[in-house]
Amino acid sequence: MPTFNHDMRDALWWYLWLQAFAFGGWLIASRWLVRLPDRGYGVSKALGLTLGGFCYWAAVTSGLSTNHVGAALLALAGVWGVGLWLRYSARDANRATQAPIPLAALAITTEALFALAFAGWAIVRAYSPDIMSAGGEKFMESMMINAILRSPAFPPNDAWFSGFSISYYYFGYIIFAMLILLSGVAPAVGFNLGGAMIFALTLIGGFSIGYNLWGQGAEARGQGSEFGESGVGIRKSSLLMFNPQFLTGLLTALMLALMGNLGGLMGALKCSDALPQSFWEWLDVRDTATQTYACNGLAPSEFYGWWWDWSRVVKDTTPTGQYQETITEIPIFSFVLGDNHPHVMALPLALLALTLALGNFAGEAGNGQDAKCDARDLPSASRPPFDLPRITTSFVLPAIIFGGLAFMNTWDFPIYGAIFIAASLLGRWLRREPLLPALLHGAGVMMLGYLLYLPWHVTFASQARGIGINLFNGTRFVHFFLIYAPFLIAGAGFIASTTRAAGMSARAIVGRAAGLTAATLIASFVVALAVGLASPQGRAIAQELSGAGPVMGMPREQVSQRLVERITNPWTALALSGGAAACAALILAYRAPKSASHPSATADAPTPPAPFILLLFGAGALLTLLVEFVFLRDLFGTRMNTVFKLYYQAWTLWSVAGGFAIVSLIAARQAAAKCVGGVALAFVALGLIYPIMAIPARANNFRGEPTLDGAAYLRRIHPEDAAMIAWLNANVAGAPHIIEAPPSNAFGAYAYEGRISTFTGLPTALGWGGHEHQWRGTTDEQARRFPLIEQLYNTTDLAEARALLREFGARYVIIGETERQRFSSEGLAKFESLCAPAFQSGASVIYHCGGP
Repeated sequence: MPTFNHDMRDALWWYLWLQAFAFGGWLIASRWLVRLPDRGYGVSKALGLTLGGFCYWAAVTSGLSTNHVGAALLALAGVWGVGLWLRYSARDANRATQAPIPLAALAITTEALFALAFAGWAIVRAYSPDIMSAGGEKFMESMMINAILRSPAFPPNDAWFSGFSISYYYFGYIIFAMLILLSGVAPAVGFNLGGAMIFALTLIGGFSIGYNLWGQGAEARGQGSEFGESGVGIRKSSLLMFNPQFLTGLLTALMLALMGNLGGLMGALKCSDALPQSFWEWLDVRDTATQTYACNGLAPSEFYGWWWDWSRVVKDTTPTGQYQETITEIPIFSFVLGDNHPHVMALPLALLALTLALGNFAGEAGNGQDAKCDARDLPSASRPPFDLPRITTSFVLPAIIFGGLAFMNTWDFPIYGAIFIAASLLGRWLRREPLLPALLHGAGVMMLGYLLYLPWHVTFASQARGIGINLFNGTRFVHFFLIYAPFLIAGAGFIASTTRAAGMSARAIVGRAAGLTAATLIASFVVALAVGLASPQGRAIAQELSGAGPVMGMPREQVSQRLVERITNPWTALALSGGAAACAALILAYRAPKSASHPSATADAPTPPAPFILLLFGAGALLTLLVEFVFLRDLFGTRMNTVFKLYYQAWTLWSVAGGFAIVSLIAARQAAAKCVGGVALAFVALGLIYPIMAIPARANNFRGEPTLDGAAYLRRIHPEDAAMIAWLNANVAGAPHIIEAPPSNAFGAYAYEGRISTFTGLPTALGWGGHEHQWRGTTDEQARRFPLIEQLYNTTDLAEARALLREFGARYVIIGETERQRFSSEGLAKFESLCAPAFQSGASVIYHCGGP
């Protein structure tokens, strides 16, 4: 196992550099988030990496540094510098000398969880490490990492479209590249270590926010945190593992990062033949009714069979019955699949954003001041006229976080930005404080976040083409339940329990919720109708519906039948709108009259977390309700991508709310609440069947030689390509342009072609043209380049070939097995006289065609 031992050394270096950023993040969190129960320790790693990535990107983008390891070291120094400055800029001497050490039991627990998660998932990745062209987006992700590492300045070159910069949200790859530079690991190894890191950061981020939520509730109840201030931290006669605060954190982490949908349970039932064929036909999840699956006992054994199908649970079709792909991916599927896509990499940052929202809701995070010495408590003569540390923690740091969300995964920015502002408004409303400061603060943070990343925004081209109307496909409630069962049960139980515990009238809440539900559905219908009629496409459909001929090229009878089915099966929309309305009604009723009998209504009392939980449940319901009516129009023309992105965010929000809700229900005095909490917990256990079965299926039951090198398979399957890639990485500096075979058409994707640029970051004339279409929204340049590349390889005219090389600015031409199978031998032979061989492996040659 010499290769794996070397990989473990790489993992150790990666871990140590990550911890260097984490320490800088903790220096900042210990001043900024000091009044959270865990003092920001659980999100300090994500904070340090995010700030480090921002500093690295800003230094290279501004020209302060070229893109090399020095820029990454400068970023680390920047994070430490800000942390030390904030730590020791306090005007209160006692606070300035506080040691930046968290509660011991909490720190040990968090570090143990992170280390186990990082090491464990690194092992999982070592048994399925290959950066393959199909079955995911790994080729694309590897290309971006290598292109960033290759680019002397930012914005980085697009290695699949020479002469252009990357037009995508690539902040996560910036952070990966920064750690690759510092640790010295190969990019293909860093690819898998980065995936293990994201898993571990997600796990401890979930643990942290769950822990903080319960601690906030304990403070509001006057009970204090489960960990005492001494740092030894365990209540008398109580083991750490049985503390509700610890359990809430652990359950939140499990639900977010490890729990799956009910595909594991259904897989066991499918493999056991326990249910009749009619059941699977009724269930109608993708191909499960018609496909035969290989099983290992009760577990489906083919990852790209059963488990892939259960990442597409919702089944959309046209009125004529044509299948339309709808992605319902969840975090554990993402981690097992092994893609490092933006929606996965953004999870730790999203949890950091939710932590800031919780702090804003509690009225404590935005000020960055210790409870013992807040600048607002100083006499007016002593109050600093320009408190730079306070401005940094109130505006600059949150702006870097939320602006980074847009750069990391653009879908997250409006969602978590809205929750951040809503949480602040809600907390102030409950405490009877003015709302305008919160609104102005939130808007200021978002605007500054946009401006801080402006150099990226001006180079980013979205494929969004407006709002589309979801006419024909409502999500079946059984499908929705199969995805979100524990959250739905926990949410319903928490709403009922909160109503009872707060002494509210159930009849009044139900009545108000019913009214809000009707208003929500009517408003959704009216908005969808207005948006539809505002677009030329929508007006054309309306005109066709009012006529007598086909509608959208489909028979009128089938369209009419589908519309009737859509209207008469509104159960998912009703459930979601009812849930969101119930959350809103409870929040409205939660603000008790200000009196001595309601001390929670005063501004000085801790804000109870129940309204924040209701906000998260309600926000998730609204996000998933949205796609029942509208979607973001893109190149796919369906709601596939909108369902994917909004369902993913709902999983995150409901995991955070669900962990608190389930522990609250189980800890309640009422037997009914305990029962509902127990049922929800049972469904969590059923969801944990998913990783138990899916991980071995993906890892080939942990057979074979493990390695973290995602490019190692090339040396077995394509040894000549591997040799060319290794030579280019070792001998070619900078980012000179190359020519290699593109996919079989101008808009091809998920093909092996583009492999040299993928693993070297050297810009080729055309890689995956279909992805370039998605990123840029245009097709002209791909269509122009594709035939010219084919002509360059096939022509025997040296003058024409020279002209094409000059047009593409190509310094190297690749002739490998892929090119030999694709292009004429006569055309390839000309490069012997046109260029000079720079490297040869077997029959494969890299030609140097001019330039230094």
